Amino acid sequence: MASRSPRLCDSFRGSLLGTAVGDALGRPLKGWSAARIARQHGRVCEMLGHPRGRYTEDTETMIVLSEWLLEEALDGESFARRLRDRYDPDRDYGRTTTDVMRRLRAGESFETAGEHTFPRGSFGNGAAARIAPCALRFHHEPEALARVAETSAMVTHSHPLGVAGALAQARQIARVLESTGEPLDPLSLVVDLRSATTSIEFRQKLRAVEECLARRSPPNVVRDRLGANATAL
Repeated sequence: MASRSPRLCDSFRGSLLGTAVGDALGRPLKGWSAARIARQHGRVCEMLGHPRGRYTEDTETMIVLSEWLLEEALDGESFARRLRDRYDPDRDYGRTTTDVMRRLRAGESFETAGEHTFPRGSFGNGAAARIAPCALRFHHEPEALARVAETSAMVTHSHPLGVAGALAQARQIARVLESTGEPLDPLSLVVDLRSATTSIEFRQKLRAVEECLARRSPPNVVRDRLGANATAL
């Protein structure tokens, strides 16, 4: 980072800190439905139910991913080993990832450990939630970014939608980092993401994002169209 511009270094720090802060702020409401949050708190939520500022598995696995990216051989086996060794059940791991960690600790291969809970693996948002470090290292190398982001996702979220979510999030962060520092037009960003993804489901969802932006839809309409749950899509 010492050879990079101050703006880019600041963006790197902000991306990692933003993941951790958003994770810690959202932890007290983890698993709640949008309707329950609105009913009990409205749009501003008081932090109740969990220790304040304590992050979950999303930040823990982001830290592991950051450390893994310092290795020369960025393969799934080495990432799975790091995840297994760092696993802390007190970080509120989801049911799917908990099962993957249990299988890895029992000696199962990373290539099969993530395929049992759902057909073709998990399609949750965990791989996307931790993906920022991949975009930081490979923001100027789109092919390498796609390859490494997919490898990092496959260990725990091997369903095509889980992988596609991680790729979309990685590309979004990389696109912002590659900008000249001027504010990006949200609509053009979404169009770029839609053209880059090969997932039909994500293309449809990103088309809905375009329409919401163009119509300046209110938050409740956006939530209803895009969904509010723990799936990557």
